[in-house]
Amino acid sequence: MAAVRAVLNPGGPGRATAVVLFGPTGSGRSRALRVLRGELLAGRQPHALIALPRHTRRRGRSVHELLFVVLLELAAQGWKWGFPRFLADCAAIAAPARLSDEEPLPVALERLRERLEVPAPDGVLAGIARRAARGRWRRGRVGVEARDEVVALLGLDTAQARADLDLLVLRHFLADLDDALPGRARLLDPTVLVDDTVDPTALLVAWRRAREWREGRGQPLPRLALVTTGERDLLRGLGLLAEDGGPGPRLAEGLVVPERRRDVSSVALTEPLTALPVLELTERQVDRVVRAAGAGGRGTAEVVHALAAGHAAATRELALAAALLGGGTATPEELLSAPSSDDVTPVGDRVLNLLLDGLVVGSDALVACAAARTLEEAATLITTTGLHPRSDLFSLAVWSRTGPDGAAVMHPLLRLLLLRRLASRPEADTDDWCSVFAGLAKLAERRGDEAGRLHHLLAAGEVEEVVWRVEEGLERDSGEAWLDVVRVVTTSPLRPGADVPVQRDSPVRSVLLQWQAANDPHRVAHRREHHSRVATGLREVAGRSRDGHLAFRRAIREHEEKADR
Repeated sequence: MAAVRAVLNPGGPGRATAVVLFGPTGSGRSRALRVLRGELLAGRQPHALIALPRHTRRRGRSVHELLFVVLLELAAQGWKWGFPRFLADCAAIAAPARLSDEEPLPVALERLRERLEVPAPDGVLAGIARRAARGRWRRGRVGVEARDEVVALLGLDTAQARADLDLLVLRHFLADLDDALPGRARLLDPTVLVDDTVDPTALLVAWRRAREWREGRGQPLPRLALVTTGERDLLRGLGLLAEDGGPGPRLAEGLVVPERRRDVSSVALTEPLTALPVLELTERQVDRVVRAAGAGGRGTAEVVHALAAGHAAATRELALAAALLGGGTATPEELLSAPSSDDVTPVGDRVLNLLLDGLVVGSDALVACAAARTLEEAATLITTTGLHPRSDLFSLAVWSRTGPDGAAVMHPLLRLLLLRRLASRPEADTDDWCSVFAGLAKLAERRGDEAGRLHHLLAAGEVEEVVWRVEEGLERDSGEAWLDVVRVVTTSPLRPGADVPVQRDSPVRSVLLQWQAANDPHRVAHRREHHSRVATGLREVAGRSRDGHLAFRRAIREHEEKADR
């Protein structure tokens, strides 16, 4: 929330910006909006939360409809501001064919309110209409020209005309807001919060265009801050992400994704629209959630954090499951198989449905995609099977994280749950665990990606070949380059339920298998033991390396520290 505050009004009144809070479903985006709204209410600052009824979720809403909800919220809070230009637009849009006598404004507003299914306290609509009428009397009949322009744009019925109508309506709303705000220097610029029940794309695009329109005419910047929520598909649509899902350093039309949270204040002073990822829960925060649920102490918190990877909703579900199991330290398998809060669906299935949000649950192709390391790798795998590349499989709601190299990757928990389904397929299946990973190994070989090939071969159970190739690399490569390859190889998923043998005859084999196990959430109870064995194996391997002894010492120290936690 500190980052959001820094962005919204970085230079005081008149410097408002827009923020998109993004993250996978259940990551805490809506909760962040509620916290921010509580702070605005406590500070008596003008704001509005756009949250439409759940059965209208994701239904397309025009900008004038969303701004009408804002107007109702401001009026309900006691901000008695007139919006004559904007309401004239609303009346014209509601009845564009009435070119002579205008429909009574209260009637038009009530019909709009009913269509949106939003409440309005008694007398609010009448008060809005009275203030609008006074404003029109003072400024002349502002609705006549607006009606002609609105009717002309509605008559075109094109995407560009609709975008231009959105811009016109927002310009008039902002002009009315300017008239209401002078002399109120202690007020922050009004803040509009848009939650997940609304697609904010049209409003964000219109806001950006209105800002550019004002800048081009030397007018003050809009005094309206926006905070919206969304998934990565929204960011890609706005130009905040590249087509492959990776972030760009500075992207189209002045939009930016800060690379580090400490960059947000300086970014907000120069960029009109900023995207901020919702922070995932830390180990300490997970521990508090677990204890609050009565689910035990540190041991349970470690298991929950290893599985949920900081995902807020999944953390709550797993903590409740642990409490229902008696509060002792449960294994990952026990937690994921336990009944969820609805007492019907197992926790693992309920969390999977939550993460996918109804996209492609149960899809065989999606399960196969989980074996891929990145969105690009999954696309290559799936397109070779003939599936259309514009499928929901490639939605950034699925590929909701950014990997170390900037590529889009699955959230670790989503990948874990899908890989469990892949592991449950019969071995004779053409798309079983070993077949899928063997196919990915072949694709990596075609790309010349040897580390990626070994990664997938290790997952497929081809341990002997992987050990042999890694042994060869130790004789050929520098110590640092060898460690880089091993780090890639050992992020390979371990098949659920597989044994992890303790190999004493080959230190390279021991390093590979123990490091792979240390990275696996199912093995969290034995993680310290695995890290200790990796450190022991690396000491033996370092003596055979040509160089890179400093890199080996750093790696050994890293595993020793993890073993001692």
